[in-house]
Amino acid sequence: MASFALALIERMTPTISGLNEQVDGLEELIEATDSRQYETARSKVADIRRRAILLRRYLAPQRDALTALSQQQLPWINADDQLRLRDAADQATRVAEELDAVRDRCAVEKDQLNENRAEEMNRNMMILSVVAAIFLPLGLISGMMGINVGGMPWVENANGFWYVTAIITGIGIVQLILFRLARWI
Repeated sequence: MASFALALIERMTPTISGLNEQVDGLEELIEATDSRQYETARSKVADIRRRAILLRRYLAPQRDALTALSQQQLPWINADDQLRLRDAADQATRVAEELDAVRDRCAVEKDQLNENRAEEMNRNMMILSVVAAIFLPLGLISGMMGINVGGMPWVENANGFWYVTAIITGIGIVQLILFRLARWI
């Protein structure tokens, strides 16, 4: 049984090492990636995490059974076999802990992806807010100047359009300066 368990663990070791290497690659990819590749990285993280959970689901009962069997004092298990069972249980525990580490690292990478996405959304919302803050007053002024009501300033003046344009441009420049001083843009 110990030989069988060790052979199973030995066969799992390259797969688990491959998962660790994939997580290492994902960590580098996430640090260097732009927002267009977040979905690809997110699906890779989910796939690796799913595989680690699946492998652990099969390995954890094996580890528990080997641990329990290695601690039993049965007449048909000699001291050498008990040491081999204990070694198999230790290796199964090590592999299960590696799978837990892969799963935890995937969770950290998923959190990093979510944080990067949230920062990008906040940046985009800030830009939209600044654009709205600039053009809302300008739209109000130009809308008020465009209504057909008697008594509006510069209606009879040939340069009235240019006066209004200069006022709106000036207000826009003042807003940009204020936003820049407030470090909004």
